[in-house]
Amino acid sequence: MRWVRFWFDASVRDVGDLWTAGSDAPPLFRVDYREPLVTPYPTGAQVHAWRPVDGMRDAWAQHADAHERAVDVSDRAAFERFLARAQASGASV
Repeated sequence: MRWVRFWFDASVRDVGDLWTAGSDAPPLFRVDYREPLVTPYPTGAQVHAWRPVDGMRDAWAQHADAHERAVDVSDRAAFERFLARAQASGASV
């Protein structure tokens, strides 16, 4: 499993700080974590990398892996047929 969190810089103390009149948007950071071995969730000890991002779309685009397989049309069609068969038989899916 991969852990990713998004953090604003220290100028954001609560959600109201995001809409402070006249201020620039606070910096947003993407923080990647290694899998925690002792705790259920990662802590500062598992920080693997961090980088500033311009927004959420930019944050996810930085992680896009061209080698990840996409679900193609034939696989989606096969899954839709499976769901249709299950619903026709009254099974709960």
